Amino acid sequence: MVNKQVLTADLDQVRKILVGEHARENDRRIGKIETGLAKEVSRLRSDLTRRLDRLEKALEAEREEAALQLSEEIAELTESRDALAKEVAELGKALEKSAARLEAEQGKTSRQLKTHVERKVKGLEKELQTKCKEVSQEAGVELDELRAASVTREQLSGFLADIAMRLVDKKQIRRS
Repeated sequence: MVNKQVLTADLDQVRKILVGEHARENDRRIGKIETGLAKEVSRLRSDLTRRLDRLEKALEAEREEAALQLSEEIAELTESRDALAKEVAELGKALEKSAARLEAEQGKTSRQLKTHVERKVKGLEKELQTKCKEVSQEAGVELDELRAASVTREQLSGFLADIAMRLVDKKQIRRS
């Protein structure tokens, strides 16, 4: 029985010597592959983060530029509207003065003219208000279109993550 135990111990020792080197070599190779994969994943992650940051900055710059242009256009339209409103107001005042003078001179005829002028002024004011609303709505639509055309961070992240997964798959296929 002691012989059998010694023989078994010797046999185990021989197995360790023969198979142990192969197992250590496999462990070393697996460790090397895991290290390489970890480095590659880290590199891809940092590259993706860097690209996302650049893309986010570019999108932000474009959004700011579009917002600035839209603000400038709105400011110009507002100035035009104000100038038109001022002109309409001045015209209205001038017409009212003329109507008052004519009323004093012509009586009934001038009162009819004054009523007509007031209707025209109101019509112009309504038209101006309508135009202002249209311009504001068009500016709002353009702003909505700009917002709708921009890519959200989640969409961009999903897209880039998909690309990263495809790149990793291609590298794994090449190594296979």
